[in-house]
Amino acid sequence: MNTPLLKRGAGGSKTVPDRLLNLLSVIVLEKLPEMSHQELEAIFSINDLKKNSFAQELMAEAEERGKLKVIPELLKQGFSVEKIANILHLDVRQVQQFINNLN
Repeated sequence: MNTPLLKRGAGGSKTVPDRLLNLLSVIVLEKLPEMSHQELEAIFSINDLKKNSFAQELMAEAEERGKLKVIPELLKQGFSVEKIANILHLDVRQVQQFINNLN
């Protein structure tokens, strides 16, 4: 398989957690090629991954990074820091800190 893991892991999923779980499954499949997809599913069920604290932390971090990525565009559109925080369900301090780090 020549396709980069990130490209294959992106899949068609729309949500960050779904894309992350898909990426994790691609990595596992890549590292354990001798096992069938069904065998891997039996070992690593999606529910187990969702309950795993490490996976939850990764999903939360990926979700926050995704939110932070849109801040510059929202600023260009003229949204206030408070409005951006409200839209993205972030703390005003987080948004302000991110903006300060841009400069």
